[in-house]
Amino acid sequence: MLTLSQLYDLFSPRSRVGERVVLEEEPPHVFSRNDGEPGEAAIIYSGNHRVVIEAYAPQGGILVLSDTYFPEWHVYVDGEERKMMRANIAYRAVALEPGRHHVEFVFKPSSTYYGLALCAAGISLVFLILFAHKRKRWLDIDTEITMSNGSHEECGRETDV
Repeated sequence: MLTLSQLYDLFSPRSRVGERVVLEEEPPHVFSRNDGEPGEAAIIYSGNHRVVIEAYAPQGGILVLSDTYFPEWHVYVDGEERKMMRANIAYRAVALEPGRHHVEFVFKPSSTYYGLALCAAGISLVFLILFAHKRKRWLDIDTEITMSNGSHEECGRETDV
């Protein structure tokens, strides 16, 4: 829940929004909160499932990506997964310690993995049933059926007795 001062910061004039970030929770203490040399960030690659950023934060700070926050996005800083934070209600953010960093936001939807697992289970079940049928003839359709007129039918062909 946001406090009144956080809401004020969020809806303050545009000049202040570029300087401040409102987070849902307290960030890790990996950076200095003192004013100093500003940081820089450049988007190297931006795709549907991946965003790569090169960032320089001389005193550390919060890198905010103004893309929609969604829990199935994961963030990696210098190859190590970090906790992604929600910034300004709707955006993605990550805390950076002082220095240069390679930051990747990667979309990994769990629904894809669940779908692949269910698909593999279904295909395995079909093969298991076909294998069992081949060994035990559960689905045997080669049985003789006596017709009401006294003839026999075997595998769809009529024969006289």
